[in-house]
Amino acid sequence: MRWFVMAMMAGTLGCKGGEVDTDVGPPPPDTDDIPDTFLGRTEKPSDVEREGESLTAGLIRVTVGPDDAWELGGYLGGAPITGTGNFGIELPEKGEELDLGNGRTGALYLPVVYDDIDRDKTFIDNEDDLVLGFSSTRWLVYLSAGGAGDPLGWSVVDASQPTWVFYKLTEQSVVRLYGLSAVSRLQGIYEGDATGYGVVALDERYPGADGSDWAAVDVAVDAMNGQFDQTIDSRPPVDAFQFPPNGVRYVRAQVQFFNDVDGNGRFSSDTDTLADAGLCFDGKPLILRFSDTPRSIGIARSIAELGWTTGWRFVTGPYGASTEVSRADLKWTRFKDDCPI
Repeated sequence: MRWFVMAMMAGTLGCKGGEVDTDVGPPPPDTDDIPDTFLGRTEKPSDVEREGESLTAGLIRVTVGPDDAWELGGYLGGAPITGTGNFGIELPEKGEELDLGNGRTGALYLPVVYDDIDRDKTFIDNEDDLVLGFSSTRWLVYLSAGGAGDPLGWSVVDASQPTWVFYKLTEQSVVRLYGLSAVSRLQGIYEGDATGYGVVALDERYPGADGSDWAAVDVAVDAMNGQFDQTIDSRPPVDAFQFPPNGVRYVRAQVQFFNDVDGNGRFSSDTDTLADAGLCFDGKPLILRFSDTPRSIGIARSIAELGWTTGWRFVTGPYGASTEVSRADLKWTRFKDDCPI
């Protein structure tokens, strides 16, 4: 019974004249004082990293035109990204008010992640900042007027569908990161006669007037065990890049074996000879590709459509239909002379 009596005494503390004292703590917080916040998180391929100086999530007004063209407007605001890849951007009381069609008045805002190179805490398309990624579906929307059932004020919307789908502001938007600085490493084992052999990655246009003779990979094959190992992290020279109109700047290098005629452990175009065989992965020639991190959302969209990750990547397949090979899958792969160039 002791616990029951103590509980009863505790329940009568603060009482006077038989009246219960209802002042038992501070009042609940006024939810009206909490600013509206747009929430999101980043998502990236598992085997690449981005060591940015000032990674920032921002919101940029966007108008979707004919043929899904995006016209960018002003910068609404931004916030740094945490170590977990999450971010929260505080919103003003209202957004811009434009004619969105279908009886709607307000504005759409594109979530984008960028490296704030110039530290001005804003994003201007096609200038100094590097575009790492954007949300392809869930955007921020402000509506001052809408159709039947449209929520007014701030909300999250999937505007990629013919009929917009609205979500509460607490719904996270996912920003897929494409503009990452990936470093590749080639670790392999040659199963043939490794005496006097090496591996080199040359511009796929080489030799030729328009190509570059710069070697992205240049490593000897160990004559005893056939192993070769090299990290690729240096930036290609300008003459190795290809510049498609309004496209992604890139370099593609064919990875192939060579006969080290002069025996110096390096590829020398004057003395050494390229073998007729390259390195194959899953039956396809292995290509080393470098693509630039974009400075515009338009180029970032092109990277997303290609399914690329910027920086160094080993790939198979042609320019517009290449498949990236993860570093884990490529580690200490065994190669033979069975992939003709």
